[in-house]
Parts: sequence; C-alpha cells; structure tokens
Amino acid sequence: MLFSERIIEELVSDLRSRKVKLESLKINYRPFKNEIQLKTVESFGFALEEDYYENIYENILYSETMWLEPLIKLIGTRFEANIAVDEKGEFKHDKIEINASYNIKPRILHLLSYLSKNLSGIVKCYSSVREVTVEGHRKAMTNINFYMTLDGKQITSLLKERTVNKKHLEQWLYLIDQCDREIIKRDKYTNTFKVINGKINYETRLEFSSQIFKLPEEMKVAND
Repeated sequence: MLFSERIIEELVSDLRSRKVKLESLKINYRPFKNEIQLKTVESFGFALEEDYYENIYENILYSETMWLEPLIKLIGTRFEANIAVDEKGEFKHDKIEINASYNIKPRILHLLSYLSKNLSGIVKCYSSVREVTVEGHRKAMTNINFYMTLDGKQITSLLKERTVNKKHLEQWLYLIDQCDREIIKRDKYTNTFKVINGKINYETRLEFSSQIFKLPEEMKVAND
C-alpha cells in the first residue's frame, strides 16, 4: 500500500472534526523524494450525509489501488492529480486532472533517446492529453509538462498494454526537437501546444520567450 490506513484515518478524522466538505483532493507524487503529498480543497457550512466521511475514506483507498499506483508505474515521473468530490463524498474517478512533468537535467546529452524511453508510458495516454508545455531556461530545455484528463478505470489496462503507439511518439519527439532548436536562441522560453487526437499541434501554440541584451558600459549606473 502507498498509504497506511492510519494516515487515511487521521486525514478523514480531521475533516470530520472540523465538519469540512471536501471539494477536491490533490495528490502530488514526488519520485525524487519518494513521497506523496495530499492537499485538500475544503468548504464549510454544508449539511453532510451521515456516511459522507466513510465514503471519503473508502474512495481514498479505492484511488490508491484503482489508478494511483498504476499511474505511477505507467508514466514514471512526478505528477499532480486533482480529483473532484461530490456532495456524497464520492470521488469522480472518471475525470482525473493530471499534470505530469518531466524534468530535463543538464547532464542529459542525448535528449531524444532519453525522451523516447521516458515518454513510452505516457504516450499510451495520448487520447487523454489536452496540452503540452515545453519550457527552457538559459538556452536549454528544462521541463516538459503534459496536461490530461484521465478515466481512472482505464489506467490499469493502459499499463498492461505491451505496444507503444510509435506514430504518436515519433510526432511528439519531432516537435520537442523543434522546440529544442528554438530554445538555444533564447534566454527563456515557454511554449504551450494544444493536442488534438493525440497529435501535438505545432501551428496553434502560445509562446512566451525572452532574451537578455547587454547595454554599453557607458550606460552602467554606479551603485551608491
């Protein structure tokens, strides 16, 4: 188990003692720290059903085995999952908002080979990906973020798939390589692409970039 029952019991007991209505639960998976962080979005002043907190407890346990652990194994990177909670304390497992982030470290020399291996899991979710953001700093790529809406019931079956959709993976790698060529021309770079039917749309994008230009020495202002 990822969570001990004691941890879940303490979380639910705290919500109960404060008579809180849970609007959504955010789950941050941090592989570099080997930890999971739980964040709650709460509201107050609502009349709740008698079994409301029992439902929350059961849904957290269900989330762990149903989609959270398989998702960790599938995409192999840090992510934030946001799941809405209804008035009965039931989680909306069919519409989980995911932001998965791949950190590109400076020591990675062969970017496309690295990404081909590391994106082979998340590319199985291609039909659920809405947007991709590529970030760069100091003329080097730093992060690739995938935003998607997943049905938790499908994650286990995606994990079991043995084949990777090479057509979509190659298209992703091609456009990420284009971004990498653009990044080396800029000091800072963020590019957000829409994803349509699993394909990153390079033509429709939102781009932020910046460059630093040195001024002549005679314009330098002396410090007081």
